[in-house]
Amino acid sequence: MAELETGFGECARLRAGATAFLFRAEEPGEDSAAYSNDCFDHAGQLGHIGFEPRAALGSAQEQEGPIAKGAMVAPTSEFLSTETRRSPS
Repeated sequence: MAELETGFGECARLRAGATAFLFRAEEPGEDSAAYSNDCFDHAGQLGHIGFEPRAALGSAQEQEGPIAKGAMVAPTSEFLSTETRRSPS
């Protein structure tokens, strides 16, 4: 198996599904953490990306969206509690 060089993250995971592959890079830290999710179809085309920086205070900002013609379309961004995975009230 070839060595994986992410340029980001301390840990990388690859999961294969019926129609796509999910690549997840994780960069844990003492006061913050960051997670990146990239979804590729079986032809190797990037179809969806997501990025989630987290703060030690228990909050995160999740940004994600589908890719079309090399650009993110209809991106979403949401602040979340890292404990409940829901928007704070």
